[in-house]
Amino acid sequence: DEARALGPAAPPACKSHECRAVAYAVLVELADGEPDNLSQLLRLQLKQQLQRSGANTVGMQWHYMPAAQEKAPCGYVGLRNLGATCYFNALAQQLFMIPEFRAAILELPVSPPDSTSNTTRSQKALAPEGACAPLLMSAVAAPAAPAPPPNRDLLYHLQVMFGYLQESEKRSFDTKDFCAAYRDFENV
Repeated sequence: DEARALGPAAPPACKSHECRAVAYAVLVELADGEPDNLSQLLRLQLKQQLQRSGANTVGMQWHYMPAAQEKAPCGYVGLRNLGATCYFNALAQQLFMIPEFRAAILELPVSPPDSTSNTTRSQKALAPEGACAPLLMSAVAAPAAPAPPPNRDLLYHLQVMFGYLQESEKRSFDTKDFCAAYRDFENV
């Protein structure tokens, strides 16, 4: 279920040649002599290929090089630089390379971000947090509003990133979701 929630960016289910051969044999068996199964299989494969290939990108199909998108021969996955994230990428990779830290982050019980929350970003920024929150709230004349829960989105996206760095077969991981979840001390 978690892999489905990640959509086309999900890590591959069949990582070895043997596993892919068995999966292919199962698909052939399901489709052989069954026009409905074959039609459904072709629809699903076409949909997957269009999602992965970015079919809206003109010219992309003519220069497709699968080897350029594979994990480096050393076995490590990189982080894509979004223009000004190289220092963050270096820090994240250094933290990932500490096995105890990586395991501790990946084992933390964190749920995916709640997309149904109706609290806006500006509302969150106005509510005080931390050790000084009770003092600040008592100094305000308006009735006290409950402080928002701590931002777990950052930890969730850190777990996703570490999971990809550990399990992905792709060359790099795009950190845009992690960067979007990052908030400074003013929650902005």
